[in-house]
Amino acid sequence: MAKVKIDPSALPDPIWTPNSPTPKQGQNNPLQVQIVLNKNLLSISSITAVLLLTSAQAFAIVSATLPASRSVQVDTTATIFATIINPADTTATGCQISLLSGIDAELFFQTTDPATNALTGEQNAPVDIAPGAAQSFLIGLTPRSAFAATDVILDFTCNNTNPAPSFSGLNTLLLSASESPVADIIAIALTTSGDGIAALPLENTLGFFTMATVNVGATDQLTVRARPSAALDGNLLVCQTDPITSVCLAPPSTSLEASIDNNATPTFAVFLSSFLALPLDPANGRVFIEFTDGEGQIRGSTSVAVSGGGPNALPVFGATEQGEVSLPDNPTADQFSWLLDQIRAGNPSLTELDNRLGEGFNRQNIQDFINTLHASYPNLTITDLPTVTPVVISAIADNGGSGQPIRINVRTRLSDGLVTMFGVSNFAGTDVRSQDQNLDVNAVTNAYSAIANEVSFLVAKVNSSNQCTPIMAREENIPRSIGSIFKIYVLAAVASGVNDGEITLEQNLPVDANFFAGGNNISSEPVGTPVSVLDQARLMIGVSDNSSTDHLHNLAGRARLDQAVLDLRPTDPSVLTPLLSSNQRVSLIRVLPLDEALDYLAAGDAQQQAIVVNRLEPIGSLVNNPDATLFNDSILVTGTWQASPVDICNAMINLRTRYPVGSDAFTLIDESMSSAAPFTNIRNAWDRVWFKGGSLASPVTGENQTRAQAFAWFLESTTRGRYVVVGIANNPIIGGIDTAAGRSLLTRLLELVAQDEVR
Repeated sequence: MAKVKIDPSALPDPIWTPNSPTPKQGQNNPLQVQIVLNKNLLSISSITAVLLLTSAQAFAIVSATLPASRSVQVDTTATIFATIINPADTTATGCQISLLSGIDAELFFQTTDPATNALTGEQNAPVDIAPGAAQSFLIGLTPRSAFAATDVILDFTCNNTNPAPSFSGLNTLLLSASESPVADIIAIALTTSGDGIAALPLENTLGFFTMATVNVGATDQLTVRARPSAALDGNLLVCQTDPITSVCLAPPSTSLEASIDNNATPTFAVFLSSFLALPLDPANGRVFIEFTDGEGQIRGSTSVAVSGGGPNALPVFGATEQGEVSLPDNPTADQFSWLLDQIRAGNPSLTELDNRLGEGFNRQNIQDFINTLHASYPNLTITDLPTVTPVVISAIADNGGSGQPIRINVRTRLSDGLVTMFGVSNFAGTDVRSQDQNLDVNAVTNAYSAIANEVSFLVAKVNSSNQCTPIMAREENIPRSIGSIFKIYVLAAVASGVNDGEITLEQNLPVDANFFAGGNNISSEPVGTPVSVLDQARLMIGVSDNSSTDHLHNLAGRARLDQAVLDLRPTDPSVLTPLLSSNQRVSLIRVLPLDEALDYLAAGDAQQQAIVVNRLEPIGSLVNNPDATLFNDSILVTGTWQASPVDICNAMINLRTRYPVGSDAFTLIDESMSSAAPFTNIRNAWDRVWFKGGSLASPVTGENQTRAQAFAWFLESTTRGRYVVVGIANNPIIGGIDTAAGRSLLTRLLELVAQDEVR
């Protein structure tokens, strides 16, 4: 006789986490159900049937079996327990159990006393089950020839009901028969809730369940592994535990080897997580734990239902059910909300306008303009927020779900919080051009491939191992000019400093003219204006502020910048290191003579580092710099900041997974990368949207001189998973990239990804 005690009331805390160097110590024994083996009859003190009812099965019985598997010698009876439940208000008559699967085996069933598991009645005698009642049974199957592990379907039926639906792992039996003695692992899994459902936590923490086993067969060396039947997109690890302390005997892994003697009672723990939020679906959403011998035959199995999980999703910037807008706590958001209220109410006071608007506005004209908007939009509702930063907010709105949509843009000044720009324009409802709105995937990618001489793109699914899995791609491994997408590497460097405790989110990084790099955001503020590191990062990513970039570039420092490039795993780091600032890159084009610039590009890493220190850094800011008189046209595109779509995909994944959600380093990355979508109808389709884009253009006047255009999105849904979409177009020598077409086609591609049309 062998016993394994399992105590549902004394479940431990998780006994191992990925962040722990060793399993936790001193836990109580997690396992408690009494398993008694006597003359090859298995007695289990309780069995719970999971009710799986649908409206189409108004009068159907349901059933459950335990254990889930047996592995016996030919002519040896394998026994299991079963329960039939009659959920109807009518007595189920003549209920019995038979064999549906075509295996060479004989079956008997007999009722038991559910309180004692003692046999009652006669073998194979049908029974009636009262309304709302349950009947327990012992089932015996005797194989008459050898066969491999087979998921045996049992027919649970009554004279006046529909048969019980069959679900693998719930009311089937994984049975194998051998000519010689083999291992026969009886496994019972226990979840923390005690209901057979493993509730998965949100990311960065692991759910777990425990398992008691006994080998009622021959001693054998077995492989233990867990496998999902559900779309589990995350970790699934197993370890053998000390049956007294519950300590993992070795770090959890995807599988383990265990030598299990006859009558041995080893215990195990399974740890699991999912980046997808899994609905409760006991029939299909399960994790199976299997014990496999050297010949690949399953000698034991059990399973639990899984539900929950998913990412710690950033709340979507958008309208709530009450029409309110989720906005950050900053002066721009305050001014934006105030303007929305004025449009809804109408007739703002001139005094209030004086207090809110910066110089250059005609207060009376603004009052008239707001009154005009009020006449058409008294129930103004924000439906989308493409851009939300400390100085700029861009929104899409309508009149409470009706009327012509409009785009509202508001800009403020950091130094005093006053509004410096307030614009409203008509909006067609989408950023996709009319000629692109019905294009399918192939048509979109063909059209996008034609917008420039050199085009790369990638649509990739991020798998459970945090790797890019291309769904569709073109020249996805070729480095091309990425423009301002280089700023994600600067962000990574600053996040590293935050993680190390050397930089804080609230740290003041005041406006410094030495790091002005053009644009009209930070560089238009008075020198000395206090700006936090977090706000500088939001501006660097959200509105691609070059001056904020160079402030943060200087803060991070050369060593951390170049290490950040390596951390984000580009195929060829040398095309990004030394990671130049905005001013340093432009100095190659506008200050260094072409021969010196070409020497820099051809030099090795050590030589380039020396040139940066001795030539580029001393140049400093190029704003109003009289030395910025050249234009090295030939290296405008090829001169710096190169990456492939796969490189960018790897960088996005690394940014997403490198630091725990809730940490300051992750907050810096998440809030900065979430600042812009930047096109419409993207945020509303995903739980998390990260974006960074970039472009390069020649200063030559006349025709369109865009030489490089690049866009990259990281998209996350609790139900559809994680995707990366990257598009890069380069015309190195001449301009002429159709930027409007590029934006429209990629926005259409994003629509197709959200609609699951890209596979």
